Amino acid sequence: MKLKRSRLERTCHLCGTTINKGDLYGNRSIKLGGKATDQEREDAKDRGVFLIETISVKRDICSNCCPT
Repeated sequence: MKLKRSRLERTCHLCGTTINKGDLYGNRSIKLGGKATDQEREDAKDRGVFLIETISVKRDICSNCCPT
């Protein structure tokens, strides 16, 4: 994983430590949500709405937690 130098003070998503300005950190994408059931899909189709099943979000992790 490529590490970047922080321009802001951040918090590590995995261990909760503070990433100070000037320290190295990385980004990891995590997925939120899950698969919709058949019943939920049918309800959304009947109501005419879109159903978002999963979404990806980038989270900051410190250099100690980054896999090398």
